[in-house]
Amino acid sequence: MSSYQNQRRLYALSGAFLTAVAAAVAVLLGGGEPADIAVDIAVAMVFLLVLVSTVYLGTEYFDRFLDVDSMELFVLRSVAVTVFLACFALAIGVSEAVAAFFVGMRFSSTNH
Repeated sequence: MSSYQNQRRLYALSGAFLTAVAAAVAVLLGGGEPADIAVDIAVAMVFLLVLVSTVYLGTEYFDRFLDVDSMELFVLRSVAVTVFLACFALAIGVSEAVAAFFVGMRFSSTNH
């Protein structure tokens, strides 16, 4: 495994850990119950696990999605994916910045 792949894996794990900590702190500061913490962390972890899985397993499909003739369509598709996932993350209570970070990791592994 290359050092670049190790670095991406470390970024993914640190992002997942920071999301879990942020969810726990937010619930604790908000006066939440331990069950609320567990639910928030579980939702964040499942969402991030799906994003990380697509980073490692969806390369071929993602490259095909981004393989368009014009740079304008490439930018539109890139922004659409990023905004959609950030909005979805925000809707389920996960940091949209973390979701955008994982989308950026996904884009960095393409040839575009």
